[in-house]
Amino acid sequence: RGEVGRAVSVFRFAAEEARRFNGGEAQRLDTDLGGQGRLALTRRFPKGVVLGIAPFNFPLNLCAHKIAPAIAAGVPIILKPAPATPLSGLIIGDLLAETELPAGSWSILPVANDRMPALVQDERLPVISFTGSEKVGYAIMDSVPRKHCTLELGGNGAAVVLADWASDEDLDWAATRIATFSNYQGGQSCISVQR
Repeated sequence: RGEVGRAVSVFRFAAEEARRFNGGEAQRLDTDLGGQGRLALTRRFPKGVVLGIAPFNFPLNLCAHKIAPAIAAGVPIILKPAPATPLSGLIIGDLLAETELPAGSWSILPVANDRMPALVQDERLPVISFTGSEKVGYAIMDSVPRKHCTLELGGNGAAVVLADWASDEDLDWAATRIATFSNYQGGQSCISVQR
């Protein structure tokens, strides 16, 4: 239920961002004397179809993290859910099929990991969005040096106990929280305590 609620929120956040974006942003340039009385107009241009590769550990929410922003930006996306948890991505696809989104704006493509190099290197997919391990993420980026890669890789979350603790109960509470969140989701969470 928590993951479903979060996935719904991700779609809401993306929809709100799509409502806010008006096609261009004016920025003042008067920080320097040469920019006095001048404005810059920033416009966004899609780079092309996104290949979104989602991990297994939060399959519904992390598939939503790939699909919702692409739809909000009007960019076609091919979602590749993790082989161990493809049903969440397919369910999102079923829900999207009930909408009035244009044909070809999204696809769900369950593919075995050993078949991914050909898909990653396909020239028709100029943008790759990957969430997962550092090893795989960097291998993807190194294999396609001319593509735009967005990588959300494993974390290295530290726990810090500050010197202003007041009692042994404070330290016990901190130790309990650190132990709990270092083992949260069996350690398969990028925001778990890792050191």
